[in-house]
Amino acid sequence: MLYPNQTGSVHKEIIRLLSLYHRLKFRQMLLLFPQLSETAFHSILKQLQKQGRISLQESSVVHLPETECADGMEAAFDVLLDFLPEVTYHAPGEFPVTLTFFAREECYEVIWLPEGKELLVSHALSLLLNTTMPVEAVARDCGFSCGNYFCKVFRRASGCTPAEYRRRYGG
Repeated sequence: MLYPNQTGSVHKEIIRLLSLYHRLKFRQMLLLFPQLSETAFHSILKQLQKQGRISLQESSVVHLPETECADGMEAAFDVLLDFLPEVTYHAPGEFPVTLTFFAREECYEVIWLPEGKELLVSHALSLLLNTTMPVEAVARDCGFSCGNYFCKVFRRASGCTPAEYRRRYGG
């Protein structure tokens, strides 16, 4: 049961979460507040909406007004929810979406790539491990006109540069 003196802390936590993630689905938010019934949680969201602090869309998407919402954050957040209640820390990142969290004494990083891009990264991994092609050639073969940009994208997706990846995991 939510007592009146607890309402403020729930309001603050909802705003804090939305300032981090910008947009979450109603069911995702509800899982983060297991002490609340769906009706009580929806009531709190309606209060925040009346105050102009959040926006509700189709009563399933919650976000801060006038914020850019990264595509894929909702999907990445679903992975984090699979680890509840063991999650001890979580934070969003960029490129285009990353989400880092700690659970079960391990660090996890979820990297969401737009549809089609994951195939390019997979293709790059395969080329780096199974050929001796120079990194510039791998970049061109994956559709990148600039090797430096490929290295930046690859590093964000894999945690290391293409050359480091080849040295670590190549035969």
